[in-house]
Amino acid sequence: MIKGIWMIGFMFIARPLFAVDDQPIDQTLSEVTARAVSSDALALPDLSQFSTDGIRDMAAKEKNSHQSIDIEISRFWDHDELLRFTRDGNLPVYLQKQGKLPEAIVIKEGVATLAELNRIINDDQVIKRLEDKTYLLRRPILVKHGSSLLIEEGEELRLSEERGAFLVNSGQLFVLDSIVAGWREEKQQPALYSGDEKAFRPFILAWSNSLTYAGNSTFQSLGYLKGKSYGLSLSMGPAQLVQSGEKLDHPTGWLIGNYFTDLYYGFYSYEANDVVIANNQYEKNIVYAIDPHDRSERLIISGNKTFGTKKKHGIIVSREVINSFIINNVSFNNNGSGIMLDRTSTKNLIYNNSTFNNKGDGITLYESSDALIYKNNVFDNKRDGIRMRNSQNVIVVKNKIMANKGVGVYGYIKEEIEGRNLELDPFEPKSSIDLLVSNQIEANTTGAFQFDGLDFSIFGKNQLDHNGRGVFKGDYSRYESQLLNYIYKEQKTVLIEAETETEIENI
Repeated sequence: MIKGIWMIGFMFIARPLFAVDDQPIDQTLSEVTARAVSSDALALPDLSQFSTDGIRDMAAKEKNSHQSIDIEISRFWDHDELLRFTRDGNLPVYLQKQGKLPEAIVIKEGVATLAELNRIINDDQVIKRLEDKTYLLRRPILVKHGSSLLIEEGEELRLSEERGAFLVNSGQLFVLDSIVAGWREEKQQPALYSGDEKAFRPFILAWSNSLTYAGNSTFQSLGYLKGKSYGLSLSMGPAQLVQSGEKLDHPTGWLIGNYFTDLYYGFYSYEANDVVIANNQYEKNIVYAIDPHDRSERLIISGNKTFGTKKKHGIIVSREVINSFIINNVSFNNNGSGIMLDRTSTKNLIYNNSTFNNKGDGITLYESSDALIYKNNVFDNKRDGIRMRNSQNVIVVKNKIMANKGVGVYGYIKEEIEGRNLELDPFEPKSSIDLLVSNQIEANTTGAFQFDGLDFSIFGKNQLDHNGRGVFKGDYSRYESQLLNYIYKEQKTVLIEAETETEIENI
């Protein structure tokens, strides 16, 4: 029930104009941010410092360092970075694929290239040169901390599915102007996803202290449903190092101008920081295209195209992913939502993206507060334009939200979520909108707005036209005429507060 409607004049709100127990409710978004929204002066990251040429310069500097190379072939048990692949049901897989106790190529020191690995090892059962710049890898590679691997212009690295090849980076990995593909030797083709999510496919994993740089390259047919083996992953760990108390740097890197296809997850992270994912194309990946996870921070996800994701979402950040920028992306034709914030992913900016023709929502917020959704184009999605569940302090300004099959903007609470582990992912069934103004909301099939159970919302004037079944649905529907009169005739911004008292104020 609604406690009251107050006309507060047309302004951008930095703090709510009411109090609880005579104390103002604190807001994450400051007055400076509110003024920035009104003046189109958001503080955006300088993207010019991240480029493929920048990666080339770093790779060249590393290659010219003339460090001596130390390479060995040793068993998984000899290296903390590989121990997890002897546990949790992994060992039988690698025993079968290698026909003996599993071993890996280990770059212990120096800067290695594929040509140098092939020359030094000189064993086709480990790494085989197929033609001038194409190599078939038949063992995993481990890049130790303090060493580097360069995959250079025109090269193709094929990771054998039958032999259990994968790549683990604890140092520096550079992939430039090249191809890295899971490879099915029997059919002499990429290891295309078979539909069996538990069937091994090669993958790339970067641990703590690592730097991963990829530019203008293709990644194909990598990853499956096994921890840290999803495709291209950046993760704190391994567990032995984390538990040792040693000071570890969070994994980081730049992925710029690449093409990713047929990866189980196009990108995954666990406690990775300051990663730049820019100007890539993610096409027809399996579960997610871009999926930063668990306490990853300060990410820049910019200028990417994510489309054709077969199971779920184009871009999703989940479980305490904070202080990140999702800007300038195009996400379409995905089986779930175009963009999603999930499980307490807070203080994130969703700006200047286009999300369309997704089978879910254009933009979804589940249990993720303090979000600014600004100047996005959200249209022709099969569910709602913008949907927010159990998410507080959300600002929705200057978006174009059109021709979605549900409502333009849907906010609600849900007290019980099936399958949710409340110890791992606690939540509070509260939702609120700090500001919803200056949006163009047109031709949405079910209506313009639906709000159920919101603590409060602040409404200004939005451009509304041809929304199928009225303007307001849910809790606000009975007050539609008053709201429209206040907002459009009297040109007021309106604060709507939920009923919390026994008596309902007469409005």
